[in-house]
Amino acid sequence: MFLPVSSIHRVIWTLAPPPRCRKAAKAAAVNHDRPALIVNDALYPEDYDTLKAILSELDEPVALHIIDDQSEVTLAELTGAKTDEEEDHDDHQMVANLRVDLDFTHLSCGRVVLCCGDTPAALGSSLSDAFIRQGLPGVIVASPKQRHLGLSVPSIMRDISRTYADVHGLYNPLKTTATHGGSSVPPHAHVSLMAVMDEANVPTVGGSYRQDASSLVVLDNLYTEDERMSIMRWLTGQGDQSSKRIPSDEDLPDPLKWDLTTSDYGDGVTSQQQWGLREHVVQNLAKDPPPAILAIQSRLINIYRDTHDICLMNATALSGDYMEPLELSSFVANAVEYGGHYDWHLDMDPSNLDPSSPWAMLHGCYFNREPNRPLFVTMLIYPQEDWPARFDAETLFLDPASAVGAFVRPKPYRVVLSDQDLTHRISAPSQLAERPRYSLVWKLVFLPKRQHQSHDNDHVDYNNIIKREWGEPIHLGKTIELQKRAG
Repeated sequence: MFLPVSSIHRVIWTLAPPPRCRKAAKAAAVNHDRPALIVNDALYPEDYDTLKAILSELDEPVALHIIDDQSEVTLAELTGAKTDEEEDHDDHQMVANLRVDLDFTHLSCGRVVLCCGDTPAALGSSLSDAFIRQGLPGVIVASPKQRHLGLSVPSIMRDISRTYADVHGLYNPLKTTATHGGSSVPPHAHVSLMAVMDEANVPTVGGSYRQDASSLVVLDNLYTEDERMSIMRWLTGQGDQSSKRIPSDEDLPDPLKWDLTTSDYGDGVTSQQQWGLREHVVQNLAKDPPPAILAIQSRLINIYRDTHDICLMNATALSGDYMEPLELSSFVANAVEYGGHYDWHLDMDPSNLDPSSPWAMLHGCYFNREPNRPLFVTMLIYPQEDWPARFDAETLFLDPASAVGAFVRPKPYRVVLSDQDLTHRISAPSQLAERPRYSLVWKLVFLPKRQHQSHDNDHVDYNNIIKREWGEPIHLGKTIELQKRAG
């Protein structure tokens, strides 16, 4: 299906990508009878205006095709694409060697511009320069390859998006355990809390508005005592994984793994330092997680196997050249102490990304939970053996408009999931604690799976961490009038 330019409405970005994010199109390996630029319906009105202005200045007529991401149209139908060359085995081998093997059919086609024909392919950098002059973000410029001839145009765009995501490391699937039964959800695991808050109408990439709310989920008994001890031993640095010594919570963080860094970033009220894992430790944790971490990750994947693929967030893919670099990591560990001050903050919302970042170049800047876009999620555990209520140090979640919220007490075997745009903070331990309160945090990306059989799966929500079969969540901050207004 083709969409007229006049029918497409989008939210506009006002910053352009830096030169390092631009990619000039190479000479086309495919011949086209009818030269054209082909884009999908995920771009914005000014993008199409810029493309039309560029094409109007060319000596040779070049068509602009805007394709719906469910279209089955092929290059042969649009441009008469064909090739007389032998099959490019190196090209196929490059695709086979991609690090990330994920199904991209559930995501939008991305900000891809296909340059079909010698004249469009020659535009290359001038195409990107034109976007920059208009103050617009860049696009992924590519020429179709031989392997694309048998595919629909949206499939070609998804193939290019997949290659782009792999090159920039956008998706790092969670590692799992190979141990038999390690991915099985324990029989006594259960949902203790489901809550939604911060409800609002937000813009969509389609130019309309949708009802939106951030979610919070608390799962209990999702890991075992042996796994808890192993994680505490790993965090505190007391011996290796084979050590029989039971870790003592009273010990301060191991300075070989921890240093005093500012982890929470709020309104800048305080510059107080707090304990956090050193960067090389975070990198090792992502690269080679201990078995207990693998077990928790495997169970999380099992819980959401029908709705999401789950990846570690790559912080470098979220940063660009127009905003301050993001102080984000795939993992964050906290050892909070009495007397600490911790700001209200949110971890990340895709709408706040630098438009020049690799992530925004592919997916755009969108509000979390946008359909057919990756969902930003935080996961948190408390590996202490025991943490009495009088020790405080709860994690607090806030609905800013109503000034109400929820608190979650530290508890062993507990896993807390929240959307990354949910406002929250740590509360400091009480003086009675006389020891730090440890926690370990994952920054995750949930890739929603498309409904392959829509009539059978209408009950499945692909944009939410709260699963429908769990029941109705608590709505915090939602206003209900006590008395109807007169008249």
